[in-house]
Amino acid sequence: MFGNSGRGRMIPSRRGFFPGKTARIRTGVTGTMKFSVDRPIAPKNALFCMAACAFLWSTSGALIKLVRWNGMAIAGMRSLIAGVVLLAYLKLVGKKLVVNRLTLTVGFAVMLKFVCFTVGNKLTSSANMVALQYTNPVFVLIFSMLFFGQRFRRKDIAVALATAGGIAMLTLEGTGDATMLGNFLGLTVGVTTAIMHLMNGKAKSYAESLSINIFGNIYTAVLMCPFFFIGGGLSWDAGSVTGILLLGLLQQAAAYIVYGFAIRNAPTLNCTLIAALNPLFNPVWTALLVHEYPGPLTLAGFGIVLVSITLWTLSNARDKAAEQAKTPRGE
Repeated sequence: MFGNSGRGRMIPSRRGFFPGKTARIRTGVTGTMKFSVDRPIAPKNALFCMAACAFLWSTSGALIKLVRWNGMAIAGMRSLIAGVVLLAYLKLVGKKLVVNRLTLTVGFAVMLKFVCFTVGNKLTSSANMVALQYTNPVFVLIFSMLFFGQRFRRKDIAVALATAGGIAMLTLEGTGDATMLGNFLGLTVGVTTAIMHLMNGKAKSYAESLSINIFGNIYTAVLMCPFFFIGGGLSWDAGSVTGILLLGLLQQAAAYIVYGFAIRNAPTLNCTLIAALNPLFNPVWTALLVHEYPGPLTLAGFGIVLVSITLWTLSNARDKAAEQAKTPRGE
């Protein structure tokens, strides 16, 4: 475990965030520390990473509203920054961009998600947008039934109806800049997020999974670049510049890097539940930074969607655990 190499004291390997690469860090004049970043981290540390990811995601609504650009331009610049950072990250960890049918095609769904989320945040309240995005497990269920032969259960129908009711409450109350088009874009984000999750499960490696997100950013940046010059130009005030940099570097790039690291080292259910910090904190950020306050009907609909899907996720996890417990080991 410890030994001398002739050049200084050897220090045991340590874990890091960069899957697929071994690095050496100097610890003094004569020693180095070698660690393999392929090694998994402890589940509790992975859950901490997931909490950090949800925290970063939750800033999106407020930051988008701080940037005084049109929604298309915000989507393009955010993805341009994030795409460059993620490509640099792949090179840093010794991975290559995976180019195949999966990454190229699912990247379009990711692009649609990014654009609808950014533009929709300009047309509806952040509370509406994040609640509508959080409907994605329901669409996962629907798509699984339609394309993979999964059957509906009574509790599945119940949560679908409850979620639909919550969405109806969100659309009935206009808060701030809320519009029907913005709410529709939010629902589209829920659909495309479901597609992304389903297809992301087919990725065979960390690099392939991250490449899907990178192509989504590349597509978004290329298609949205013309909007940098449309709509009266871009405002380069301090708030807009700070907002767009934080969106690209932290809310997008850093969040997806940490998410990929967390999801591979902790149970999916735990990560899903901790991700619920995103819709909880999102309206708080918008209230603090841009003074957007959801009305009582919006809060009620938001709560129905969040609670229904969370309870449904917990119930599904219990059913799965019970089914696994009935299966004899070794079969």
